[in-house]
Amino acid sequence: MSLAMNLQEKQRAAIIRMLNLNNGRSSKNESSLMTSLADEGEEDWGEEWKVLIYDLHCRDIISPLFNVGSLRKQGVTLHMLLDSAREAISDVPAVYFVSADEAAIELLAADAAKNLYSGMHLNFCSKLSRTLMEDLARKTLASRSVHNISKVYDQYLDFVTLEPNVFSIGFPECYRLYSSPSTPDREIEAAMRRVAFGLFSVVATLGVVPIIRAAPGGPGEMVARQLHSMISDHLGSPTTPFFRSQSHSNQESLSALVRPLLVLMDRNADLVTPLHHNSTYQALVDDTLSHHLNRVKFTTEGKEKSYDLDKSADRFFKEYAGKPFPEAIEANGKELQEVSAKEAELRSKASPTGEENSDVSAPPASQKSGEDLLSTIDSLPQILERKKALEAHTNILQAVMSKVAEREIPHFFELEQEMVSTQRADKAKLAALLSAKDKGTIRDKLRVLGVYLLATDASSTDLEEMKGKLNEAYPEDPAQPELVDGIKAIEYLRRQRSLQHLPVGGQVDAQPETKNREANTGAFLSFIGTQATGLLTKARDQVANLLVRNKKVYLSRVVENLCEQKPGSEDDTYLYLDPKAKKLDPLVAKASRGAASFQQVIAFVIGGGCYSEYQNLQDLAAPSNVSARQIIYGCTELQNAETFLMQLESLSK
Repeated sequence: MSLAMNLQEKQRAAIIRMLNLNNGRSSKNESSLMTSLADEGEEDWGEEWKVLIYDLHCRDIISPLFNVGSLRKQGVTLHMLLDSAREAISDVPAVYFVSADEAAIELLAADAAKNLYSGMHLNFCSKLSRTLMEDLARKTLASRSVHNISKVYDQYLDFVTLEPNVFSIGFPECYRLYSSPSTPDREIEAAMRRVAFGLFSVVATLGVVPIIRAAPGGPGEMVARQLHSMISDHLGSPTTPFFRSQSHSNQESLSALVRPLLVLMDRNADLVTPLHHNSTYQALVDDTLSHHLNRVKFTTEGKEKSYDLDKSADRFFKEYAGKPFPEAIEANGKELQEVSAKEAELRSKASPTGEENSDVSAPPASQKSGEDLLSTIDSLPQILERKKALEAHTNILQAVMSKVAEREIPHFFELEQEMVSTQRADKAKLAALLSAKDKGTIRDKLRVLGVYLLATDASSTDLEEMKGKLNEAYPEDPAQPELVDGIKAIEYLRRQRSLQHLPVGGQVDAQPETKNREANTGAFLSFIGTQATGLLTKARDQVANLLVRNKKVYLSRVVENLCEQKPGSEDDTYLYLDPKAKKLDPLVAKASRGAASFQQVIAFVIGGGCYSEYQNLQDLAAPSNVSARQIIYGCTELQNAETFLMQLESLSK
C-alpha cells in the first residue's frame, strides 16, 4: 500500500513551522554550536507578529507557496530582502530564510551587530557547513551580539515547488556549466554536489528513501552516488529525523510497493524535447508569454496584465493546463457562457417580479422571495469569483492565440511532430518554412532546424542546405547576431550528435484527435467579439492543428521501462542504488530487487526541464492509464526553448 506524495504541501507545512519560530519541531535539528553559544540570550518566542527576511533564492522558494495575505495569516507583517536597507524594529522577532553561503553570513553578522530585532531566528535552506557556522560565531562574538541570535536551523528546503508534482532546484544554466569543456572539474563537482543537496532536500521533505536509478557515467551517476551517500549517512541519525521511520534494517524487504523510484536523466539524453514547439495550454503560455514562478505577464491593447496560475486555487487551469490548446479554448468559452447565464439567473431571482403566486399550497410569496434572496446571497459571490477566473483565462488565451498566429506556430509544430514520429523529414516542406521570412521568428526556425538535425538522419550536406535556406530568409542582414549565434548553436548540436551518438529524443506515438473542434474555436473567437484582432481571426484556421499530442518522450519511456523492470531496456544498464543497502552492487542482478512495479516516481532532469516533458509524464501517470502511477517531475531549472537555445549559443562560443 502506497500513499500519495504531495511535495508542495509538505514544503508549505515546513515553511509554516519555520514562520512560527519552529515551534513543535525537534530541537535536534538545530546547529548545535550556535545554540550553545546563544544559550544566555535564548528565549521561547511566542510573539504572534514577526518580520521575514530572505535572499533572492529563498524568495523564489516562498513565492509560489504564499501570497501577502497568507503570509500575514502566519503573523508576517513585513517581508524584505536580506541585502536591502532595513530599519530597526526592536520589539519584533525576525525570521531569516537564506542560503548557506559566505555572503549571507556576512549580512547576518552585520544585522546581529546592529541589534535590529528582538531576536534572530536563522533558517538556512540547505545545510550550514561547520566552517560557515564557526565564522558566524566568531563575528557575533567579536561584536558582542551573539545573544541576538535565538535559534539556528538547517531546513533542507532548497527547492522550488510550482505544483504538487513539479519542482526545480533553481540552478540556472546548469547545462551550460557541466557541458562546457572550459569548466574546471572542481566546478562541475561542486555543481553536481549542489544538485545532490537539492534532491536530498526533496526526499527529506517527503520523508522517503527512494531507489535511485541513473545511466552510468556523466552527471547522472555523479549526482546519484552523492545522493546515495547523503541519504545513507542520515538514515537513523538522531540529528536529522527526516528518515526516522525509514531506518535501516537487515531484515527489511526492498519492496518497491512502499518506496518511490528516483530516476536521474542528463539533458543530453534528449535534446529534442526542449526545442520542440508545444501544443498544450500551459506549455504554450511558457513558450509565448513572460512566465516565471507561476506568474504570467503580457501586454494587450497597451496595458500590462499579470495573473497567477495556481492549480491549487484555479479549477480551470488544473483541468486544462495539460490539455491541447484548442480544448482549453473550447472549454473556456463554454464555461464562461454557462456561468454568465447562471449569474443572470441569480440576479433575476434577487429582483422582485411582482407576479402573484396562484399555488395555494406554496409558501407565501414574501417567504419564497426571502428564501431565494438568501440562496442568491450565498451563491452569487462564488459564481462571480468563478467568472472572474474564467475571464482571466480568456485574456491569457487571447494573448497566447495572438502569438500563435503571429509566429504561425502550428506550421512548426506539425513539421516537428512529423519528423519526430517518423524520423524522416519532408525536405521541401522544411526548406519552404525556413526560407519564408513571414513565418515564425528566427528562433522558431532555429528550433525546427535543431529538431531536424537531432530527430532524423540528416547528413552534413543536408544540414548545410537547410542552413542556406535559413540565411536566404534574411539576405539584407547576414551578420545579424541572433541568426549567427543561432547557427553556431546548431553546429554545437551537430558536434554533440557526432561525438556522443545522441539517441533520437522523439520516437513518439503520434495520436491525433479526430474530433473536429473548428466550430468551437470559431465560437470562442466570436464570443470575445470586439476584442478579436486580425491575428486571432488568422489563428482560427491554425489552432486546430495543435490537437496532435506527443506520446512517451524519451524520459517517459525510460520511466516506464524502469518502473516495470522491462528486459532489454534501460533497466539492464542503469545503476541501481539503494541507500538502505549500502553494500548492494550498483548493477545488482534483477532477481534480488523484487518483481513489484513502482507506483511512485520522482523523475529528475539534470540540465533543465520543460513543461511539455512534465505534461508527457503526467499523461503516463493519468488515472485512465492501465499502469497509472504518481510521477513527480523535477529539474535543475524549468526553462522554455528560447532560454535553452541561449545556453546552446553560449556553448558554441
